[in-house]
Amino acid sequence: MALNTGWIILLARDPQAVYDMNIIAVRLGEHPEVRLPVIVASDGFFTSHQKRRVRYFQEARVVQEFVGAHWTPIHALDPRKPVTIGPYMNDPDLINNKYQLKQAMDAAERVLSQIFQEYGDLSGRYYSLVEQYCTEDAEAALFILNAAA
Repeated sequence: MALNTGWIILLARDPQAVYDMNIIAVRLGEHPEVRLPVIVASDGFFTSHQKRRVRYFQEARVVQEFVGAHWTPIHALDPRKPVTIGPYMNDPDLINNKYQLKQAMDAAERVLSQIFQEYGDLSGRYYSLVEQYCTEDAEAALFILNAAA
């Protein structure tokens, strides 16, 4: 998750993760405690042009049940309940908005771990917030993203 962007960014290391993260992204972004936009990022050539088999769900119903029904408490085009979405903000409203964004990002970290576990139970493919490789006895570690790994 990137700080101060307002977006949750899920990084996919291979084509299978791209498929899986797109399903996970919908569930995360629509979670009532989160409700933030989510983007799945992958390497623009190395990952996108790999010739690898991707295991996918045979039935769309399985994905739909995992993601859940679309839920939105606010609709921009309801004349009985008008709302303003995306206005320009300055203090004091801006600081309140940033605080709410931080709360949602904190919730996203907690919720994402649960979603990863549930998705793993469903698909057999488990993900974590940070993937570690040979770090048990390391004195130093590199933090790298996507195809660089």
